[in-house]
Amino acid sequence: MKIAFVSLNTYKPTNAPLGLVYLSTIIKQKYPSEELRIIDANFEDVEEELKNYSPDIIGITAMTTDYGRAIKLAKKIKNIPILIGGVHITTLPNSFKDCFKIGILGEGEYILLDLIKIYKKYNKFPKEELKKITGLLFLENGELINTGRRELIKNLDEIPHPDRSLINKGYFKKEILEDGSVGIRHNMIASRGCPFECVFCSTSKFWAKKIRYHSVDYIVEEVRILHKKYGVNYINVPDDLFLTNNKKARELVGALKKEGLEKIKWGVQLKAELINEDLLSTLKELNVVRIGCGFESGSQKVLNYLKKGTVNLEKSKEAVRLMIKHKFLVGGSFMFAVPGETIEDMYKTLDLIKEFKKIGAKDLSTFVLTPYPGTEIWEIAKQKGKVSDDMDWDFLRQNSEDQALNPILLDDDIDMKEYHKFYKKRGELMKSFKIDIIKRDLKKRPFWVLKRAITKPKTTFNIIFKKILYG
Repeated sequence: MKIAFVSLNTYKPTNAPLGLVYLSTIIKQKYPSEELRIIDANFEDVEEELKNYSPDIIGITAMTTDYGRAIKLAKKIKNIPILIGGVHITTLPNSFKDCFKIGILGEGEYILLDLIKIYKKYNKFPKEELKKITGLLFLENGELINTGRRELIKNLDEIPHPDRSLINKGYFKKEILEDGSVGIRHNMIASRGCPFECVFCSTSKFWAKKIRYHSVDYIVEEVRILHKKYGVNYINVPDDLFLTNNKKARELVGALKKEGLEKIKWGVQLKAELINEDLLSTLKELNVVRIGCGFESGSQKVLNYLKKGTVNLEKSKEAVRLMIKHKFLVGGSFMFAVPGETIEDMYKTLDLIKEFKKIGAKDLSTFVLTPYPGTEIWEIAKQKGKVSDDMDWDFLRQNSEDQALNPILLDDDIDMKEYHKFYKKRGELMKSFKIDIIKRDLKKRPFWVLKRAITKPKTTFNIIFKKILYG
């Protein structure tokens, strides 16, 4: 049997499709004789590769912004069962289409093993057998059958370490890192889930509002593999709440030192309210160089709405001051066009970004609020007739210029001329951050930048000069 997993996400081409790697790894472990590969739109012509590989089963993962592309691809494929999984179909199962054979809800590792067992026995997916598996969607006589959500994996350590030999080597190329050094950066997942219920985030819905962590031993072993096998010297952990517990952070510091891995650099995400002197001291010892936070807004009123009163603006300011004091690179995101947000609120956010930049924050970004299924703001957008369960999903892509200039959730009483005036000022401010990064790279690594410009001019343009053009 030949299995092909497809990643269509090209929004962040430096982020490997680790979800598919986890799925592929556990299948390889259970069924080592089966052929398997990951086809990645960042590096390959997906349709051509599928044609050449001729798999027996195709699995596609899709966030909401990629769901339209997944549908288009599936409609072109004939006589091969296609499985669809990921955040979108889990949070909006009613959007399931007949071009897919099966939808997978939530964590897919053990669900896939069950499906492969069925296929190996019957050489197809009999409906009566599918009904016995929790965590599936499929159509029967035109009716959508939903077998419910499967219980989450309690012990994450039972999942094998992801076999990154299955992904393109392009994910392990040297680049200029945030601290100006040159190295190989790669993502690692240390936990799953988030207990908070921000109105714009579908993460808690996908993971059923629970958070689970890998053990320190599991994390250290994965760090060892990344460093020894792939030369990775900078690990980015995109998890929502990585190392907010100082005790666990101290355990990780000791374990990495014991294995001689203490020089690995880290980038982590933290909730600003949980940042304190003790935790930052430990993270500095861990060799964390960058900390990112979701600051979201400079208006306490807007924050109260977005994060249900769990965030204090003054605490965010104090967190940034502490991170700068301890010489961390501070990253953060902000959003605009929130329901109930006024132009005055938006300018408060710009003022906060300026304040953070003035005291040393160097990596801040802004987004227009986008509604995703499973969130409260999705329901608001739905009531306004802006989104539906059957729509053009490309419309929600975050880098859409049309969406930026005509936000879905912008209040109707906002003067569009005033909003566009604000948005232009936002662009000028964000461009200054990009210019500062380019100046840093040219100052610290001029020969590396020159070499890349000569050998790969197109890539250099995309990575560097577009930072100036598109703030």
